[in-house]
Amino acid sequence: MADDPAPTRKQLSDVIAPGLDDVSTPASTDGVLQLAGEQAALPDASTTPRPIRKRFAVPVAFRHEERTLVAATGRVPPLDPNPFKLGILGGKESGKSYLFQSMVYRLYRGSFGPMGYFMGDAAISVYEAHTRATADGTDLSEFQALQIDAMVRDFKLWYRLPTTKFELQRWFRLQFPFRTGWLGRRRSTIEVSFLDGSGEILEQGVRDDNIELWRKAFVDAEVMVFCLPMWCAFPYLPSMTDDDWEDVDKRLTKFGNVLTSYRELRKEAAKASEKPPARVTVIVALTMADDIHCEGESQHSWVQKYLKNADRLLGTLRTGSGVSRYLANARLVSRRLIAACDSPKVDERISNLRKLDFGRGEPWLIPMSALDGHKLLSAERSELPESDRRRLGPPVPAHVELPLLIALSERYNALA
Repeated sequence: MADDPAPTRKQLSDVIAPGLDDVSTPASTDGVLQLAGEQAALPDASTTPRPIRKRFAVPVAFRHEERTLVAATGRVPPLDPNPFKLGILGGKESGKSYLFQSMVYRLYRGSFGPMGYFMGDAAISVYEAHTRATADGTDLSEFQALQIDAMVRDFKLWYRLPTTKFELQRWFRLQFPFRTGWLGRRRSTIEVSFLDGSGEILEQGVRDDNIELWRKAFVDAEVMVFCLPMWCAFPYLPSMTDDDWEDVDKRLTKFGNVLTSYRELRKEAAKASEKPPARVTVIVALTMADDIHCEGESQHSWVQKYLKNADRLLGTLRTGSGVSRYLANARLVSRRLIAACDSPKVDERISNLRKLDFGRGEPWLIPMSALDGHKLLSAERSELPESDRRRLGPPVPAHVELPLLIALSERYNALA
């Protein structure tokens, strides 16, 4: 008898979370994020004590959550020429643009959420340059500061970034300073480098007319985020149709092409510099994790419970202990998904995710959601005017700060 083409929901859940009862985590109530039966807990605001200012703790920002950083400082910081860089890559319709927008949105709110623990009163900046491919390389226009207010407003009203044309790409650089050192008096800068290239260019691979652009944007990034819809990796089988499976196959192929292009870029850069490629931390952002096509248990425990308690959890995560527990639970979720990749029932292209190692060990697999996809489709299909879009309420991103927190903890040991 031939093997079943795919596992049942129960089988996949068993693979994701074997023996989780043996792991001890702090108890909480509505703040608990369960993964197939485990109490992988975010701290609950009702039981967590107020933060204690220890001698060597990074100072916490205590401003009103609605006061934006730019409004607080009245300035736009200049580009740091030598930041610690995080890159975002993904194929067409992988969720990479919304991930970038949601990061800007969360950082813009300053002390509201886990990044407030590191940022204090610092202002973020977003710069953009246009690129145009030419026969002998890529022309790059000068980086110009963007009006972050307008960018955040569009996101809150469920507007996409303008579609990128094949012949004209855009390179965004989001930079924000954070505090390090014993007393938090030293400043460093993280940059999120996002090349909003059309999906077709990213999937076609490294060519003579784009290699210089890719090299400038990503070759020196110490953390790389590769975007893949979660329902392509861990689909909830009862909800999938034949058309859905065909879509999954196409997206996994495109995701593989992007990874191949990045590997080629590293090889070319190593040849040019005659040095071994830099070690890179890999994060697979499992985007659209709120979609009904995602595997049920992990979606419910890690994403849906977060969305239902987002405001309270974000307030709790402004403390050092909250950030530490949040990262520990993210690692737990990632390891369970890595274990799921070993199942013979999983697509072989997903099984290979655990081998995605560029010198810093196994990757992080993090389910996340930038916004509610159903509300977005409703707004776009109905061509809702701005007044009706405002009634939808702003998007509620889930776990989009985690790539930044992972970068901080692994590169700077910021939580030590």
